[in-house]
Amino acid sequence: MTSSVLHDKSDGTGDRDFCLRAVKEAGVAAIPVSAFSSDPGGPVRPIVRFAFCKRDEVLDQAAERLRAWTKGQVRSASRGG
Repeated sequence: MTSSVLHDKSDGTGDRDFCLRAVKEAGVAAIPVSAFSSDPGGPVRPIVRFAFCKRDEVLDQAAERLRAWTKGQVRSASRGG
């Protein structure tokens, strides 16, 4: 599944920054689509890819972590899991 992660185009962030922050702050890994592009600053920049090769319970936990993180409720993924 892919998703756009750039809500405000003026904020200067892109898919790579989102992926790095998601792992550190929410404990969820994603792949920046720009890594597969010859034009990493182009139209794929705000798109990330999520893999679904995990058990349903793990995917449910990841979805909840992302939901909480995007609402500012998660500060660090270092709490385990």
